[in-house]
Amino acid sequence: MENVAAAQSLNTLVSDLGDLLGEIIREQEGDRTFSLVETLRRRSISHYRSGLVELRAELRNLIGENDAEEIGKVLRAFTLFLHLANIAQGVVNGDSSAARGDLGKALARLDPKTRENLSVGIVLTAHPTEIRRQSVIDIEGRIAGLMGRDGTIRDRRALKREVLTVWLTELARREKLRVQNEIDNGVSVASRSILPAMMAVQTEVERFFGGDPALPKPMFSLGTWIGGDRDGNPFVTREVFDYAVAQQQSALFGYYQRELDLLARELPVSDRFVQLSPALQELLSREPKLADPYREGEPFRRAIHHIRTRLEETETGGPQAYPGAGDFTADLETLTEALETAQAAVIAEGRLAELRATVAMVGFHFFTIDLRQNSRIHERTVAEILTATGITDGYAEMDEAARAAFLSDLLLKPVPEFDPAALSEEAQRELGIFATVAAARSRLGAGLVRYSIVSNTESVADILEISWLLRLHGCFGEDVAEPILPVPLFETIEDLRVSVPIMQALYAVPAYAAAMKATRAEIMLGYSDSNKDGGIVTARWEVWKAEAALTELFEGFGQGVAFFHGRGGSVGRGGGATRDAILAQPRGKLARGFRLTEQGEVISKRYETTDQAIMRFCELGQGLAEAEAAGEFARPATHFVNVMEAMSEAAFQRYRSLTTADRFLTYFREATVIDHIASLNMGSRPVSRSTLDKLSDLRAIPWVFSWAQTRHNLPGWFGFGTAIRQAGGSMAQLEEMYRSWTTFRSLVDSVVMVLAKADIEIAGAYADLVEDKALKASIFGLIREEWQITMEMAEAITGRRPPETDPDFLLRKAYLDPLHFGQIDLLARIRKEPQNADLQDALKISINGIASGLQSTG
Repeated sequence: MENVAAAQSLNTLVSDLGDLLGEIIREQEGDRTFSLVETLRRRSISHYRSGLVELRAELRNLIGENDAEEIGKVLRAFTLFLHLANIAQGVVNGDSSAARGDLGKALARLDPKTRENLSVGIVLTAHPTEIRRQSVIDIEGRIAGLMGRDGTIRDRRALKREVLTVWLTELARREKLRVQNEIDNGVSVASRSILPAMMAVQTEVERFFGGDPALPKPMFSLGTWIGGDRDGNPFVTREVFDYAVAQQQSALFGYYQRELDLLARELPVSDRFVQLSPALQELLSREPKLADPYREGEPFRRAIHHIRTRLEETETGGPQAYPGAGDFTADLETLTEALETAQAAVIAEGRLAELRATVAMVGFHFFTIDLRQNSRIHERTVAEILTATGITDGYAEMDEAARAAFLSDLLLKPVPEFDPAALSEEAQRELGIFATVAAARSRLGAGLVRYSIVSNTESVADILEISWLLRLHGCFGEDVAEPILPVPLFETIEDLRVSVPIMQALYAVPAYAAAMKATRAEIMLGYSDSNKDGGIVTARWEVWKAEAALTELFEGFGQGVAFFHGRGGSVGRGGGATRDAILAQPRGKLARGFRLTEQGEVISKRYETTDQAIMRFCELGQGLAEAEAAGEFARPATHFVNVMEAMSEAAFQRYRSLTTADRFLTYFREATVIDHIASLNMGSRPVSRSTLDKLSDLRAIPWVFSWAQTRHNLPGWFGFGTAIRQAGGSMAQLEEMYRSWTTFRSLVDSVVMVLAKADIEIAGAYADLVEDKALKASIFGLIREEWQITMEMAEAITGRRPPETDPDFLLRKAYLDPLHFGQIDLLARIRKEPQNADLQDALKISINGIASGLQSTG
């Protein structure tokens, strides 16, 4: 009944918002534009109700009759409506009470002794999939605040002001985002909703297990790549890293200072009524002291002044700065003990306990900033240093085995002295980052930077190179208490397949094994490039196999291992239901950590409000608890594994038959918006690594984004149907695998999720843009054939028609048709008039609107 009521509330609210938007369009643009928008809306809705293709054709003709300026207005109307519908959906479905209840049920299944095995970290990335401007996000946040969960509008006049404001605001960015903008945006959402939500859920977990909320055993951690990810982004420099640290510190210290101010107001406790503990007396005797006679008899306020002043000095680097977060914590504990000594422990359970818990969770650093760079850059930097120091000038000519042997010996030798200024600009930039990181860690604690991720890890030498570079800066080695951990990133199909022998050989290097013996290794598994490389079935399966084999390897070492999952928002980049994804991971006997990336539009979708963020943390905690409770019983049957292996091979061959087909990239460029994505200025990174002459040059985000825009959506399903039909065996077997094996069920459900938003007829309309009709017939014919097989197989396994599995999307899909056919019309016109600014602007609006309607980009 609750779901029915929520659906009715949502429908009412969306209808009211549509009326309000229509009112604004008529007032701002006139009756003609309003009438055209209404006509297109009615034609599209009628098409979906009746199935009459003639109505869709009429809609296309109506769009084609208008000039670029008018099309732009129409597309803006549908785009903004979809924005408003998404906001309404977030508000109506934004109650976190159900998620909290589900988390409690999952925790109840656990043995309390195993709770410390639960560890999950979210890592914000600046990957460019958030298509909305920050200004628009801010306005839409205010719009959400004017809506009630019961579907009511709290203040229609105020709502109209905000909707009118966003109508008069440019939806697309004119200029490319800088990394500093991305840092500001990440810190903003973390301060506003992520940190409060994480602390709220952590507190609930502590209370569930009877622990002290002020002394949490952290289940969650916060990380970010923004400001530390240099892979393919030349704009991330030591200055940018410093800026990221400064912004994080400013936000966190500002929070601490505000909390201390509020705490001081709450604690006007008099020394006439409490006996001061020795520790508090000692604290009050230290500088800095409060020279205020009005506070002479209020010891707690004087102590808080001392703490706050030292905190300010820590932020500015003053002489009274705290050496580390532990010293700040010790002073807060002194306040707690003093209240307990005065028989006032209940007072310490409020704001003071919350502050202590926050410091325990995020210290002085807030986020852990991950470093990331391509292995090729590390290789060139190491080669330059070795030449400059006279150690060897032949490193670049060594093969991988020789490099690994050479570096194994080098890690045992003293660090050489050299002048970085004598090196190339690239090497200076890399070493500058490491030097800056080392200095920041010494000031704010080792938790500020704990991982250095190596993209394109293909050999043992790739990890030994970063190990040596870190050792040069005192951040890695057997004598380093809290080292920065080298993290290999295995991201292509071939990389995943060789991950075990690489890690096995790596831990056979004495210096490396000694440096890592006191810590848990972390390994990153990439979904995006593996999917682009081999298709969804093979990518998911190779990730699962690699994780299972690596878990077994490290258990053989007697060590646990943490896995970092590079998941995007879309299924084609590892997205989908996170709880199911956690349950789908292979099981191990030893405790394992789990981190995952949160990227682009996913950040605002999951963390825009505190309630949304609470729901997300509850989902993560629930998945971890259920997976831990399932334990060894969740291991799949050997027969299922064999079937999955055969299906993976069939899917791989089918997928490669498409992506290696003659002139496939020509089809991709002419039937999608790939050549126009860079103009959206979504992020600071380039769209491709070089010229787009081969598929490997293209980044995974624009690859998935382009297929989604055209409703092909093929990264999320292509090859699945053939895999099931050719190698899945009987339907009874497949149904049993779906019922009893979470890994297979997660794959199937992810494919179904994508199919629900794919539309082969709209995809065909984009395919008509391909100039060579024989090429179009060849490639699109293969896509349509596989789509039909996949639809049939998905329905046979699940018993549901994929288009009917996403009721929320069914409400939006009619509003996407005008955007799609408007976009198709614009693409055709732009090819004739590539310099027409009105056409380009209208195209940007269409891309924004389609992304909003699909609630996904890359």
